[in-house]
Amino acid sequence: MSIPVPVEVERLPLELQEVVRYICRMVSADATVEEIAQTINQTTGEQFVDRGDPAAVDFDETDLTLDGNWHELDLSSIVPADASLVLLRGIMEDTASNDYLQFRTDGNSNAANVATLRAGGSYRAAVELLVAPSGQKIEYRGGSGAAPDIDLTVGGWWA
Repeated sequence: MSIPVPVEVERLPLELQEVVRYICRMVSADATVEEIAQTINQTTGEQFVDRGDPAAVDFDETDLTLDGNWHELDLSSIVPADASLVLLRGIMEDTASNDYLQFRTDGNSNAANVATLRAGGSYRAAVELLVAPSGQKIEYRGGSGAAPDIDLTVGGWWA
């Protein structure tokens, strides 16, 4: 069973559109990150660069502005300029409200083209997201409720 092609694919360069469509056809809804990575490697000819086991998170809630507006997150100290896709691992725990954290390619303008991490009411959420960087940057926005506990780590990238 394949996964649906996200609508934001239409905003990617043509060669990346083809790659994402192929991946969506080839990947099952319950595929592991390793299976998805292998499919991307085979499709693009690019290789996944795994950061291994970083000693600390790359970003936490003190590094983010959580006011409901979109902000830039600079990955250039971690991700090389030739990275076409980034694996971002996010953990959020929010005990006071139903808050969220969203990510998109830097420069995109449609809020529908986002990956979302949501937690609330003593709930801990973890997710692995694939985000296409633009100039080694992505955009994020978070709710303006009580500040949740957020940990973001770049797991690796494709180049």
